[in-house]
Parts: sequence; C-alpha cells; structure tokens
Amino acid sequence: MSKKIKARSNVQYRFIKYHQKWSISIRGINIYIENQLRNDIMLPKRDQNQLMEELYHLQNCEMALGVFYGELVALYPEERYFWEEAVSDEINHARWLGKLIVLVSGMIESFSPGSYRTELLKTFAEGIYREVDRIKNGEHTKREILGLILNYERSGLELRPYEVVHSSLPEFQALVASLKPELAIHCKRLVDYASRKMQVGTGG
Repeated sequence: MSKKIKARSNVQYRFIKYHQKWSISIRGINIYIENQLRNDIMLPKRDQNQLMEELYHLQNCEMALGVFYGELVALYPEERYFWEEAVSDEINHARWLGKLIVLVSGMIESFSPGSYRTELLKTFAEGIYREVDRIKNGEHTKREILGLILNYERSGLELRPYEVVHSSLPEFQALVASLKPELAIHCKRLVDYASRKMQVGTGG
C-alpha cells in the first residue's frame, strides 16, 4: 500500500471516527434535553397528590348528589322515576370521574390542576350531606329543596366537572366530549323542573 493510499485511509478513518463520536454526542445531548424537559413538565410530587386528591373529592361530590336525589325518591314517591333518573345520572358522572382518575394516574405528567381546590370540594360535599340530614328531619319545605337543586345544578362543579384538571391530551379531550351532552341534558332537566315548580308557587 502506497503512502498516499495509507494516508487517505487514515484520514477517512479519523473522519468516520470523528463523526461517529459527534453523532453519539448529539444523541446524548438530545436524550439529556428530553429528560430535562420531561422533568420540567412533570408535576412535583406534592402537586400530583393534590391533583389526585381533588379528583377523588369531586367524585365524592357526585356521589353526594346521588344521595341527595335518592332522598327525594322517598320524599316524593309520585315523582319517583324523575328522581331515580337524577340518581342514575349522578352515578354515571361518578363513573366518568373514575375513568378520568385512571387516565390521570397513568399519564399524570400530561395534566395540571384545574379550577377546583380540595377545600371547595370538601365544603360542597359536606354541605350536601348536611342538607340530606335536614330533609330526613323534615326541616325543609319543597320550595327550599327546589332552591337547593337550582344551586347545585347551576354550579360549576355540576356544569363543568371536567375543569378539575387541565390537559391538551387527546384522550382527555375525547373523554370530556363524551360527557358534555349528558351533562347538558341532566342539568337542563333539573333546572327546568325546579324553575317551573317554583314559578307555580310550590309550598311545603
């Protein structure tokens, strides 16, 4: 092998090794950047716990409303089927939140806290259970109960429970889209009912 060919081979070898080394370095840098971005996006553990806690408390709010409407099944047996449908709706809302909880727990880095804090959710649910006890004790007129229904069904928690978290994840957007029509029908049916009954002067 001539010196010229040997020199050319050495240059090619160094050139290949240089680019291999540089390529490895670039891949390493890209991996490092991706990891750093992932760490930046990932919620701190405290915020992850907060997110899951808020989801569970919101689910409890839906179950509390189911209990509330269940009490009206017994109180107004002549309207039993209407109230049973309301109970069924609230159970379905709680089940939907169960699906959301599974989605969030599996992809929590894609979610951030939404509009409802734990204290608000706890207060909302506790308030419903207090009203249930008052209904059981006969402390509310029907007009007062209708007022409670309007308050509950016009609240953000009932109209937009999905705002408990924020995410651009397609799976989340699809889950929200699946709930919206049912929510709209449920809230309108109960608000229309309560408003109509109050307009005709329902008393005790």
